[in-house]
Amino acid sequence: MTDINKEIDETTYLNGCPLNEAIGKYCSPIAIQNYQSAINTKKPNSTDTFDRTLMGFLNVTNDAIQNLQRQKENIKNATDILYREIMALIKNGTLIPYSYQLPRNLSDLPIRIPIDIFMAGNISWANSELIYKNFEFTGIRLIEPLKKITEIPIGIINHQNPEKEDKSFREFPRHCSHEILAQRKAQRMW
Repeated sequence: MTDINKEIDETTYLNGCPLNEAIGKYCSPIAIQNYQSAINTKKPNSTDTFDRTLMGFLNVTNDAIQNLQRQKENIKNATDILYREIMALIKNGTLIPYSYQLPRNLSDLPIRIPIDIFMAGNISWANSELIYKNFEFTGIRLIEPLKKITEIPIGIINHQNPEKEDKSFREFPRHCSHEILAQRKAQRMW
């Protein structure tokens, strides 16, 4: 793994994922499905048992309130699971949070948020913001770390047979490595 920069350029920052989009991009399908199930839970219609008395009205109202509270609790639990999954990815280094620290100057570059501050801070997932003691961060984006892979020989790009394989290294985002490996495999077939 490469060294983690404290600052990154704005293009890399903008290619990152805001917190509110990270859930759909990085969380497990099961956790997302559980969240959608919690949101789409249908409220039972208990007007069939309504006996048009004050006690009947109170029973129906009480059942409706309990169902809403249960649904709200299920949504909160499902949301907490999604947040914990993102936090685990940040904690193990799969995702790195970058942001602008407030107060901000126009010439400031996005900086890496230390993991201990990110884990302990008060996070606004909808606004991609973090507050921890005297620190405030806005516009948080999650960036996948770069890793070193073998550079593609020029001959592959030009659809020629390369004579000699280049062993130099460059940095590419993780999601590009599958494409490059496929091109390497194609190179061996030529």
